[in-house]
Amino acid sequence: MKIERIWSIEVDGAIAGTFVMDDELAKVGAIKTKVADVLGQLPPHVGIKGEDGETILLDEDVILESFLADATGVVTLVPVFDPVVEDNKDFDDNASVSSSCSESSTSSSSSSSSSDSEGGDIPAPVEQALNKFQGVFPNKEVYMDFVAYMRPKKEFVEYLGYDNKTMKGRKNNLTKEQAIEWEAALVKSLSQMELVMSLRALGVRPKKLKKRKLKE
Repeated sequence: MKIERIWSIEVDGAIAGTFVMDDELAKVGAIKTKVADVLGQLPPHVGIKGEDGETILLDEDVILESFLADATGVVTLVPVFDPVVEDNKDFDDNASVSSSCSESSTSSSSSSSSSDSEGGDIPAPVEQALNKFQGVFPNKEVYMDFVAYMRPKKEFVEYLGYDNKTMKGRKNNLTKEQAIEWEAALVKSLSQMELVMSLRALGVRPKKLKKRKLKE
C-alpha cells in the first residue's frame, strides 16, 4: 500500500521545514538529500525522533524501514551534531585557571593535533560553517575577540591553536554593544543551519545566545 507521508525537520526545537515523500521511496540517501535541500546544507548526521523523544541515527535503510513500519502521522527528522561540551569553567572570573592553561599556544596547537588524531576532528559541514562564520569578521583579531566574548568550550579553544589563558585575556576586548552588532551580522549572513552548527562547535547553545551576549 502506497503511503504518502509528511516529514518534518526540527532544528534546535523549532520546525525548519517539511517535505512529502512516499514510504516506498524513503531511503537514507533520499532522506538526507531532502534534508540538505530544505536546510541548504547537510548536517554531520541525521536522526529520526521516536515517540519517546529519543533520536535514532539514520545510517542504514533497514533502520528507517523498521521505524516506518510502526510510524503513524508526521515523521520528525533531527540534524545531529557533535555533543556540546560543558561550559568552559576557566572563563569564569572566580575560577582558578589550571596550570595547563599557561602553556604556550604552540603546545596547545600540538595538544589539538593530538586530540584530532583521537577522533576530535570537526566534521566537514561544521568546518565549512565555521569558515563562513569567520568570514563575517573583517580580520582574525576581531573574530577571535568575538569568540572569546562568547566563552567558547576548551576543545574549540585548542582547535584554534590557543590556550585558555590567552583566550580569556581577550574576552573583554569587545563591548556588549559591539558583540550585539556582530551577532546581528552573523544572523544576517549565515543560514539557520550554519549558525547552529557554528555555535554548537563553540560550545554555545543557540537558544542561549541572547543570554550570552548580555553577559557582562
